[in-house]
Amino acid sequence: MVLVFCYLYILLQSFAIPGTIVLSFISGALFGWLNGVLLVCLCATFGSCVCYGIADTLAKYAVLHWFPKLLI
Repeated sequence: MVLVFCYLYILLQSFAIPGTIVLSFISGALFGWLNGVLLVCLCATFGSCVCYGIADTLAKYAVLHWFPKLLI
């Protein structure tokens, strides 16, 4: 259950899909208050780092390709 929860949370957080707030509330009911907070903090941090990595690698080249005149 923990692995499915982490996978879903990181997937939603990585692609900035709304719904992680609902999972944050559900985590408290499923895993208890302290375990839920720790799990959400870890998953949110890792998912945000993945989101930054995706934006840094893919979006940089897309902006340079499609909007080069705006960057000068």
